[in-house]
Amino acid sequence: RTKKVTLCDEDDIMVMINGKLPDSSGYIYVEGDSADAEIMNYSSIAVVKLAKGQYNGSQMKTKGAVVVPTDRVYKLNFDSTGWYTLSVRTLYQDIFVVRIYVKSK
Repeated sequence: RTKKVTLCDEDDIMVMINGKLPDSSGYIYVEGDSADAEIMNYSSIAVVKLAKGQYNGSQMKTKGAVVVPTDRVYKLNFDSTGWYTLSVRTLYQDIFVVRIYVKSK
C-alpha cells in the first residue's frame, strides 16, 4: 500500500477537486461530465472561472465562465473530454490555476 500525504499550514488556501488535491504542478484527472471544487481554508470572496483548454492565471482574466457556488461547493460541468482550466482569484488577489483533464467514464 501507498499513501499520499500533503503537508500544508493551517491557513494555506487549497483548491480541492472531488475531495482531492491536484498534484504539485496543479494538474488533476477526473472521470465523467462533472466535478465538485472546494476552496479550503478561505472564507471570503473568490472568483472561480472554468474554461476549456489550458491557460495561465493571466489568460484566465478574460477567458472562461464564472462558476457560482452552492453551499461553498463549485459544481464544474464539462461538455467533452480533454483539458480544462479552473482559475480561482481571491479577494487578496491570490491566483490559483488548476488544470483538469476530463476522461469519459
